[in-house]
Amino acid sequence: MKDNNEIEELLRAKGEKHREIPVPENLETRLHNALEERGVPRKKRQGNRFFKAVAMLLITIIIGYNFNTLAYYGKRIIGYDNIMNTALKELNNLGKGQIIDMSHTFEDGSSVTLDAVMIDENQMLIFYTIKDPKGAAADLNLRADHFVKGLGRRYVAKHGQGEISEDGTEIRWVSSYAPPGFWDRSLSLKFFLQEDGHSEETEMVFKIDREKAMGATLKKSLNIAIKQKETKVQFNTISASPTNTVIEGKLQNTLELLKDHIMGERLRPKAIEFSLIANGEVLRQQAGGMSTNEKGISFRWEFDALPKDLKSLALQIDSVTVDHDVDVSLSIDETTKEKTLEILGQNIVINQLYKEEGATHITISSQEDVLLSRVYLMVDGKRVSLKNTTMEDHIKTESGEIFFTRTLNFPEEGEEYQFIIKSISFMEKYNETIDILID
Repeated sequence: MKDNNEIEELLRAKGEKHREIPVPENLETRLHNALEERGVPRKKRQGNRFFKAVAMLLITIIIGYNFNTLAYYGKRIIGYDNIMNTALKELNNLGKGQIIDMSHTFEDGSSVTLDAVMIDENQMLIFYTIKDPKGAAADLNLRADHFVKGLGRRYVAKHGQGEISEDGTEIRWVSSYAPPGFWDRSLSLKFFLQEDGHSEETEMVFKIDREKAMGATLKKSLNIAIKQKETKVQFNTISASPTNTVIEGKLQNTLELLKDHIMGERLRPKAIEFSLIANGEVLRQQAGGMSTNEKGISFRWEFDALPKDLKSLALQIDSVTVDHDVDVSLSIDETTKEKTLEILGQNIVINQLYKEEGATHITISSQEDVLLSRVYLMVDGKRVSLKNTTMEDHIKTESGEIFFTRTLNFPEEGEEYQFIIKSISFMEKYNETIDILID
């Protein structure tokens, strides 16, 4: 029993085959001779009528053979090829997008059209076009709402990308939202326009064609955990759908957060860098982020869809950037030159302190990934907060390390100084590759 995809593919191939059949060069002559042999009168008007009838018959036959192919192409989402990746283009060619085609024109003449949606287990993609006949579509403060509303539930926007036309009259957007629940059959999305103190909104209500929705291609628990220094990375699940691949995991759980808080040695993972490799190729990252709540610090990373002929799958874990609470105090003055301060294994070089126009400036150097998150300067017993940081230079050492030099600016000047550091963040490198078993 062939599924819908196979049937559609056969129909498309059949249509392409019929289009390739050449029309015989002597078809008209043969038809003409056949009419003469049958004794049909050669009146011009009757001949024209007959040939018109034959032409219409041929057109009808051709359309009949290609009807399913024409309908197949009629399902495609038009105009988004430049902002679709390869997987989306293939799904679009298979007719997996649902055409909506709802439009609204605002008072200033600008408009928005909800062109289509594409739904699978990982996300709901909304395709919409913003138009401005004046050629300033990019300057319009016209946006889609940050959620799609369902039956008692909201599906939050995650990420999106767009493309502006060369003449500036339109922008085509593809925005990703959380996938709708199985109970939702009708959804609504609002669009807002705000210009010169005037605001308008429109709400578009559309029905979901559940036959167009797609399930997961791979979904499994990973249970992968690795530790480096003070952090542990845990990869929990992978969920691959026809449009993308989602990796979810944790950096700290509730107990670890509580322990750090009680001991006063809090550390906060700020970023994680890893890649998903399929068939030896690194998949493009679509989006990613981290969140902290009562359950701990979790992350969710989205990549392109897995290849259809999946043979191998692996995670390449590069690094985790962690912010550590510290309590460091150092007496410095204008005679301090190239003084090295070690904090949690990281070297901070105090290059110099100088005063200028009522302000105090401290130039420091460290490895590029090392940042002082909270710093203060005690000026004659008064605690002064950092005003700003001036970027200076990158220096590459003989060993290949890159040191980053910058100046910390404090808006006070005095005679006695204490340089205080309350937190420091730096990168903990993992550089590990872990294979994911394919069932």
